[in-house]
Order: sequence, then C-alpha cells, then structure tokens
Amino acid sequence: MSSQEENRNQRFIFRIDNTQNKRRAQNDNQLIKNTYISLYRKLGKQGQQKLRV
Repeated sequence: MSSQEENRNQRFIFRIDNTQNKRRAQNDNQLIKNTYISLYRKLGKQGQQKLRV
C-alpha cells in the first residue's frame, strides 16, 4: 500500500470518528435535557420558584 493510500484511509477513519462523536454529543445533550426536565417536574411549584431566583 502506498503512503497516498494510507493517508486516504486515515482521513476516512477520522471522518467516521467525527460523525460518531457528533452523534454522541447530541445524545448526551438530549440526556442532560431530559434529566433536567424530569428533575424540574419532581421539584414541584415551590422548588421551581426557588430555582428561578
């Protein structure tokens, strides 16, 4: 395999990693959002007012 081919392969692998990282980041954001929303609901009205202040 020539060095040119190796470079092409490495770039391709990097691109795949990048896509997976983006997807992982989106999943993490969704998880954080869901956790915050469920905690917010569990607090009830008084807890929510304390959070806002």
